[in-house]
Amino acid sequence: MSPTRFLILLSSLLCLVGCGYSFVLKGGGNLGAVRLSPCDNRTPLREAALVLDAQMERELSAMGMLATGGDLPRLGCTIVRASSREITSASLTRDDRYRLNVTVRAVLTDAGGKALWLSDFTDDGAYTDGGQEEDALEEACQGIASQISRALTCLTL
Repeated sequence: MSPTRFLILLSSLLCLVGCGYSFVLKGGGNLGAVRLSPCDNRTPLREAALVLDAQMERELSAMGMLATGGDLPRLGCTIVRASSREITSASLTRDDRYRLNVTVRAVLTDAGGKALWLSDFTDDGAYTDGGQEEDALEEACQGIASQISRALTCLTL
């Protein structure tokens, strides 16, 4: 390796080490761990709360933010709206596709039940003609759970 390339590489590494940027590997950033309440479903979609529960547990666990006890903030999620629409035109050779749009309200409360944070999140899932809206739930809930967990990592209380 030439001396010039070595100096450029060394300078880049020193800049990277010296900058204030850091990765959050465990504990969820500023907020820390939260307890997850069972999700609530206010739509006619069957099993939607169970699907969202599973996705939220997976996302929060992956980010090191899921806890099961103590006086930690409690996260509650409610599926407040779901709607479908056709996203492809009619064709004789392909099945029509539909998009399920799901909206979830996330509320973070303290141990006493006082609301600390509230936000709505929306994402989509797709299903084909002949299928049911529930076929798109996994995809939509996965996107929403990811959005909520990322929002929690940035939250400062």
